Amino acid sequence: MKLNLSILALLIISINAKAQSTVKNNFSNELSKPAAIFEENKGQMKDQHWKPRPDVLFYGSQAGMHYYIKNNGVSFQLSRVDSWREEDGHAGMPGKEKRQVPDQISTYRVDAHWISHNPDFDIERGKALDGYNNYYNVPDGADTALFVKQYEHVTLKNVWNGIDIHYYGTEGLLETDYLVSPGGDYSQIQMEIKGADLSISKDGHLIMKTPFGEIQEGELKVYQSDERLQAFWQIDDNNKVSFFIPNFNPALAMRIDPVTRVWGTYYGGLGDDYCNSIVTDALRNVYLAGKTSSTSAIASGGHQNTFGANTDAFLVKLDSIGVRQWGTYYGGTAISNEEGLSTTSDASGNIFLAGNTCCISNGIASGGHQNTSGGNSDAFLVKFSNNGVRQWGTYYGGSGNDYGLSTASDVSGNVYLAGHTVSPNAIASGGHQNTFGGGTADAFLVKFNSFGVRLWGTYYGGSSDEIFSSVSVSSGYVYLAGLTGSTTNIASGGHQNTYAGGPNMGDAYLVKFNSNGVRQWGTYYGGSGADIGYSTTTDFVGNVYLAGYTTSTSNIAAGGHQNTITGNSQSAFLVKFNSNGVRQWGTYYGGQNGDFGYSTCTDALGNVFLAGIGGSSPSLIASGGIKILIWGEMHF
Repeated sequence: MKLNLSILALLIISINAKAQSTVKNNFSNELSKPAAIFEENKGQMKDQHWKPRPDVLFYGSQAGMHYYIKNNGVSFQLSRVDSWREEDGHAGMPGKEKRQVPDQISTYRVDAHWISHNPDFDIERGKALDGYNNYYNVPDGADTALFVKQYEHVTLKNVWNGIDIHYYGTEGLLETDYLVSPGGDYSQIQMEIKGADLSISKDGHLIMKTPFGEIQEGELKVYQSDERLQAFWQIDDNNKVSFFIPNFNPALAMRIDPVTRVWGTYYGGLGDDYCNSIVTDALRNVYLAGKTSSTSAIASGGHQNTFGANTDAFLVKLDSIGVRQWGTYYGGTAISNEEGLSTTSDASGNIFLAGNTCCISNGIASGGHQNTSGGNSDAFLVKFSNNGVRQWGTYYGGSGNDYGLSTASDVSGNVYLAGHTVSPNAIASGGHQNTFGGGTADAFLVKFNSFGVRLWGTYYGGSSDEIFSSVSVSSGYVYLAGLTGSTTNIASGGHQNTYAGGPNMGDAYLVKFNSNGVRQWGTYYGGSGADIGYSTTTDFVGNVYLAGYTTSTSNIAAGGHQNTITGNSQSAFLVKFNSNGVRQWGTYYGGQNGDFGYSTCTDALGNVFLAGIGGSSPSLIASGGIKILIWGEMHF
């Protein structure tokens, strides 16, 4: 084991002395916690020689790192798994005979030392969490640390004259604000960085290069009286970092808030590699799914380490600092093509991959609902443990072509697969619609339990075509969305009960089922143009969102961000319904050159996000963000 650290948190016994409310699953437990936790040091912190570390004031763990707030700066400790080994799993459980566990772990630390700071600054603790921890450090007769509290945020007062540092969390990430009082001199803020090579990129970002990759501090957000100021990073020859803010008013208070990207990565080999889906789990691991023709650089430590044929699906797990934990191909050795189109995780940390396979490939199904291919092209669904071990896999399809496009799981470990199909058989059983509706394709939705046993399946469609299916789950209900050209069998008791698309246009649709596959309501969504529903998601209070793109000039927007379509081209749209199918608001999003909404999701705070492709003027698309993808966040 490689070690490069001087701070160890020794936890011999940690107990909670106050009863906590019970949560139903790991995911809801994770969301109930503050975004960052700051635990006070009352003597429990020791170094590798069991000596006390009174210089550590608070510490915590968030987003794949440990952070230590000290009396002279901040330290960040990163870790990664260098190699894995197999060990025996739980006897008698299918697929559990062996499991992957870390073999060698490396750690690395980056230190930010404050320069010329006040050594006797004050500490202002934020809201204390319920309960406390008691630590009993038995070796060498060390003293106990009792009634240790955790806090949601802390502020260090007057670290430099007239300057406070506020540590807190937002959206699951650690944040740092430098608060400059009126009359304070921001140029006092200087830090010496140890453990990283520093540079400033052409676009003004601070780059910290470490053996674990690059940490990138993005643009500086600096505000006075709600006005944002221009600001720049500065580095001297001794790895000292400071700020340059040319137009600040020294008579006003100022807040300096760095925006940070911790990591970004390519993933691929010498062939063509496509990412179609991304998801995180409750521990902030990240999973990518897609298809690849690369024969190397894809798989390591997972279910299938060698390339199959033509194109394979793939799934890779990265930890929250971007270190690959394992990766796997998913495909057969016959002349076939597999593509991973959707991935989701459940509350126990299992991960599911859904997609398509064609040409009757081997290596797809094992221990699931359907172990043989139904036709030329089938959907597939496979379940892996969090160590990349396959639990079961299944085809899903009949005698025609079947496409698995979306998957979601519920709190009980059930998993849903949605897509579209031309098969008149082997699709529906015990659900809302047991016969094929018509046209050339129907949507379908199927529910499996955690062992891959089908509980029910349903077509969804009328006399024309239904395609582009998306599924989401909330509070025991499941939602299906897509595109329809049918004038019947779609809407019932929802927002829009009649088809509006006209010939060869199509409407988006959204439908709600209960856990037994019984339809609760269904709605069209669209006007006289073409309206395509691509993605649906829910929030924690049961609202449901539908995203896509449209050419309709009416019936789309009401009470939202943008109530009129701009230009004569496509516009993205996003609409919110309550759990009864009543529209709360709807909005266009885009300009005059064509903008497409492809995906939507929500966070634990109830915010909703829309992603897609924008072809319009930046002024109509972007505001207050940064031009790089944010994967994570770390401040020093």
